[in-house]
Amino acid sequence: MMIIKREKLIKRIVGIMVFIMAMITIITNVNLQKIYAYEISPEVNGTVDVQYTLNYEFEEHYKPDSSWTCDGKANKTATFSVPVKVKITRNTNGKATYSMSFKETSDWRLECYAVASGMNQDQGSYMIFEGNAKFDFTDSGEHDLSQISYTDKKDESVDLTSKGCEFNVTNFFDDNPDWQVDRYIEKTKRVDKITLKFTYPEIAERNYTLTFDWDSGVSGVTGHNNDEKDIDISKNTAYSYTYGKTEPTFIFFNDGYEFDYVEETTQDHKQNHS
Repeated sequence: MMIIKREKLIKRIVGIMVFIMAMITIITNVNLQKIYAYEISPEVNGTVDVQYTLNYEFEEHYKPDSSWTCDGKANKTATFSVPVKVKITRNTNGKATYSMSFKETSDWRLECYAVASGMNQDQGSYMIFEGNAKFDFTDSGEHDLSQISYTDKKDESVDLTSKGCEFNVTNFFDDNPDWQVDRYIEKTKRVDKITLKFTYPEIAERNYTLTFDWDSGVSGVTGHNNDEKDIDISKNTAYSYTYGKTEPTFIFFNDGYEFDYVEETTQDHKQNHS
């Protein structure tokens, strides 16, 4: 409920523009939307992406005839993803935060096509790496989303390489069962990058209703909505405003009256604008 009061008979008709935001907030010269912001705080699905590089030199023999042997190299850079839960907050003013706790052991598997020395490209086979990565860290931070609409989703990525992980190779073999790896040399085993990825969800538009009441000093209330259409609000009539959008609303006074104050009253909120 919004109540408009007169003060005394000293002025002629005065038109005062009052910018009304939803959340039952009237704005007069100050944008109070920046004070009253609606916030969501869900838990969202994300991933921890691990980019790594492996480089092995190996020797193997042909099982049906062990006199056949070969030397080869297997090297590749790849990425695997591990699901993670991310707690986020986001408000309609653009402030957003995230936090996550990650204690996980994740298995991975890599196929790497390799060709032995002196062999044609089509005479190779896939070498298989298997292993795991162990994570134990937390992270949190914030983002400024004020440059986009709160009704839009926002993908985010955070570099967590400094958090590190325990990266292990537990098995290395030839995918062709006729070949047996006899020995290998680990030239490179490196975690290149760890990245947290998640999405801040959109905030659905919210509508709020103001019911206008006034005394005999006010002649009427008019304005323009977001569709550039005129609005004409009658006494004790409810009007719906969309949160976060400015809808200029004009309060007109009868001859001899001036603005005293606007009072907003809801079940749990009361505010005066003088």
